[in-house]
Amino acid sequence: MIANDKFFALPPVHRSPFTIRKSSDEFPYHLADPGWPEIRKRSGAGEGIKVGVVDTGVDETHPEVQESLVDARDFSGSRSGPVDVDGHGTHVASTIAGKHVGVAPRAKLYIAKALGDNGSGSDRAVANAIFWLIDQGVDIINMSLGSPSPSPASQPDDDVQAGPIGREEMEKTELLRKALPRAGRTFLPRRNPAG
Repeated sequence: MIANDKFFALPPVHRSPFTIRKSSDEFPYHLADPGWPEIRKRSGAGEGIKVGVVDTGVDETHPEVQESLVDARDFSGSRSGPVDVDGHGTHVASTIAGKHVGVAPRAKLYIAKALGDNGSGSDRAVANAIFWLIDQGVDIINMSLGSPSPSPASQPDDDVQAGPIGREEMEKTELLRKALPRAGRTFLPRRNPAG
């Protein structure tokens, strides 16, 4: 990553009003699976798991996330604080630990708003959000981020020493180095697994 990298929340998928819809299109696909209740029961529904979400914030009053939300902080400099004006962060948090639609409704959520009200943010905001989540002791960090162009840090044979995260900061982040195979001294995966 370089100091001027920008990140964006991935836009929601919009369907044409003329699309033929199945009943499973009306709610999350995992809820349409007849085996889902048993899977959730056997998995413990996220009991004891702390999940960090780096995104556009959260609507703390949303009934899906009220019970699982532990803390929310703003790293974007938004005038609305950690409140999700965009909606993407609340959607992600609900998918993870929503009371009815979440895959892990008993998990505890820590929301780090690194993307502002327009859905974009800086690499420094993302880095600060990650470090705060590590300090909170989260088990998992979810980041639904995209960028219109590749970051130099994601290219082969690079050695990211400059920019917002230096070697000393990376030495503190054992969690990130273990979680990102082949990442070496960078904190981004070498290739985007989605594309």
